[in-house]
Amino acid sequence: MTPIRYTYLVLLLFLLAGTKAVRAQCSVDAVATSVTCFGFSNGSIDLTASNGTAPYTYAWSNGHTDEDLSGLAAGTYTCTVSDNAGCTTTTAALVTSPAALSIMLSDIILNCVVLSSSLSPSVSGGTPPYNYQWGNGFTTQNIQAQQPGTYFLTVTDVNGCTATKAPNVLEDVVPPIACIGPAQVLTCALTQVMLDGSCSSFGPNFDYIWSGPGINSGNFDAQSPIINLQGTYSLTVTNTINGCSAVVNTFVVQDIATPSVSVSAAMQLPCGGGELTLSGSGSIGPTFTYSWFTANGNILSGANTLTPVVNEPGTYTLMITNTATSCTSIASVEITGGSPGPCSTIEGRILQDT
Repeated sequence: MTPIRYTYLVLLLFLLAGTKAVRAQCSVDAVATSVTCFGFSNGSIDLTASNGTAPYTYAWSNGHTDEDLSGLAAGTYTCTVSDNAGCTTTTAALVTSPAALSIMLSDIILNCVVLSSSLSPSVSGGTPPYNYQWGNGFTTQNIQAQQPGTYFLTVTDVNGCTATKAPNVLEDVVPPIACIGPAQVLTCALTQVMLDGSCSSFGPNFDYIWSGPGINSGNFDAQSPIINLQGTYSLTVTNTINGCSAVVNTFVVQDIATPSVSVSAAMQLPCGGGELTLSGSGSIGPTFTYSWFTANGNILSGANTLTPVVNEPGTYTLMITNTATSCTSIASVEITGGSPGPCSTIEGRILQDT
């Protein structure tokens, strides 16, 4: 091979190699714009081809053949770009999306203790900062709820994306039942009574607190305490779940008045023996009973009256009882025996007419 031909061959090879190097330089840049709100389709891709021979053709993974794309949902898009000289290159662009705008806000319950409560939403997703718009006109993130009802909230992010929440403010102010049985009476026989609160609300979430003169540390929280003093008693029943209470009162009276009783002065049986009627007096009425008793005398009749008949010396006791209260009173009288000799004497002169 002559030197000239060799030189031309080398030059041709060099030109061919240089052409391939130029073709290998075609490139493409892609700039993706994210969608503004989760679930929207307003993303875009701006494609710029360079270092090739125009015109360029575009083959997108979604079937489009335009250079730039718009109205895109979030996702990855690839494009194969070819120039007029046959140079081909492929690029990928990611259209991102913010997380879904979300509001966490639970229902709340107002009760007899919690009279108001804060509605404090927790917002995530979207693009901060957030704007808050409550249905009652407030625009702060947190508001104070004092009335039951539904509270509507709309949160808007910087891109205009919105989310809504409608928490319910409930109310539990139902008081428990507090009741006591009928009024009680302390008497001479009934020296203590039970205050019956068993008709009140019952269960593990109910507390009972009593107050009154006969209440002490040992019975103040019993459902049915036992007391021995007269006075006014109050029962407070509290529902520990909602803090609501109910109060009821009752009265305990004391009836321990003793009956009146009296008997006649000491008396003596007739001389030589015989009968004697005793005389007693005292409280009179349908609830009073009378009873005479003796340990060393003898009652012939009328032991359950005010005027018994006796025929022996001794001590006689009258007991008057109020059957309504079992209170009693007694009084005694001493009866002595009559003279054992003649009951009387006659003095004078006896004449005999012969």
